[in-house]
Order: sequence, then C-alpha cells, then structure tokens
Amino acid sequence: MKEEIIQPKRKRSLKKYLLWISGGLFIVIIITGIILYYNFNRILSDALIKSFNSILASDVYELNFKHLKVNILDGNIKVRDVELSPRKKPLKEYPYINSSLRLTTKKLLLTNVDIVLLVKYNILKLERIEIEKPEVDLIIAGKVPVFIPFIDSTDIQVTDKQESKRPLESFYLKEFKLINASIHVENSATQRDYSVKRVNINLHDLMMDQKPEKI
Repeated sequence: MKEEIIQPKRKRSLKKYLLWISGGLFIVIIITGIILYYNFNRILSDALIKSFNSILASDVYELNFKHLKVNILDGNIKVRDVELSPRKKPLKEYPYINSSLRLTTKKLLLTNVDIVLLVKYNILKLERIEIEKPEVDLIIAGKVPVFIPFIDSTDIQVTDKQESKRPLESFYLKEFKLINASIHVENSATQRDYSVKRVNINLHDLMMDQKPEKI
C-alpha cells in the first residue's frame, strides 16, 4: 500500500521538476534573444554612424538619431528621431560650399539594406529610402547652391596616416520617398524666403552622378 501511495507522488514531482526546467530554459532563451537583438541594433547603429562619417559630407554635417530597429529577414532598418545638421565648426573648410541644409524627422525607413556590407565594411547599400513627416530647412547663398563637398582633383593627396573619406561620386536608389514634408527655404541670393507644407515626393530609379569639372 505504501508503494502505491509514494509512486504517484514521485511521478508528480518529476513532472513538476521537468516543467520548472523547461520554463527556466524558455525564459533564458527569451532573455538571451532580447540581449542579442539589442546588441545587434547597437552594432548597426554604430555601423550607420561610421558609414556616414566615412564620406566627405561628414566634414560639414553630422548625423544623429536615438532609436534603430532592424528586420533581419527583410533587411529593413527603421531609424527614429533623426537629425542631419550642419556642424558648428566644419572638420575641414570647403570655400566653394555656399549653402546648407538641416533635416529632422521622427521616422526614416531604409529598405533592403545589405546588412553584411554595412556591419563589416561600414558601407550603406540599399534600394529605398522613405522619410515620413520631415522638416527640411535650406539656406541658399549663391546662384548655384553647393551643399556638400565634391571630388576635387586639385586637392592634396592624403598620406597613409591620414583618414581618407569617400566622396559622394554617385549613388542609385530604386525609390526615394518624402511623405508629408515641411520645407523652408531662405535664399539670400534672390532675397526670397518661403515655406511649403504637406509636400509629397516620390522618385523612382534615382541616379546621381558627379560629372568631371562640374559641381
């Protein structure tokens, strides 16, 4: 009789013990996944900043954002609270730059990003950019506005010890999209100041390429 009473209790204890182990392992897996996800987001955030800082435009502009989320399966990156603004003091002087821009937005979507290329080489390659409700401020102080540095064949060659930055010689996007944008333009060359709101721009197969000896 004693054996018949003790045996079911042992079975129940074993089942309870296994349930506790399974539950503990499940919690550990979830916590590990969350830590890996946030660490990967941090790695991508650093890679995105390094990618921007590796181009000539970073000499006169700085990029800041607060939050980044990635969908690894789709290769999509959502960036929130983004600000692209002129530096208070440029890292290098470019006398031909006569204009500037500032862009702020709550949400920026980068679609079909080459994640491996971004993480490994800090190079941003993607197909589509979507910017939702951006605020764009343009200050133009020349008949031919120049906002960013360009490739200059007369520039002094950097040494191996100096950091070499990539110029924006060309880039291609399948789609560039501005949704409900607010744009303010201050043009001292034409003595005009105007603002427009709720602007929607959708460009497909966008190709920009710098021509030799041209701005």
